[in-house]
Amino acid sequence: MIIPSFDAIYDILRARPVYSQVRKISQLILEDYMEPRGLKEISWREVLEETRAYCKGFYSGDVARLVARELSQVGVKVWL
Repeated sequence: MIIPSFDAIYDILRARPVYSQVRKISQLILEDYMEPRGLKEISWREVLEETRAYCKGFYSGDVARLVARELSQVGVKVWL
């Protein structure tokens, strides 16, 4: 049995509606939360709180995991 990597699964998720929400929330966190404060790092709790504030229609815990992944791909350190 072949187990797909998380990257392969992540590529599949990009085609789903939840991913468009993940991109919007990631951008909002970057622009509205991190840039005004001059932050380069964010904690998991802050990601979860911000995701809960913006998330509509999806389970915020799952979306927060994807948001953390998206933020780390653009160079933001996410502390767990």
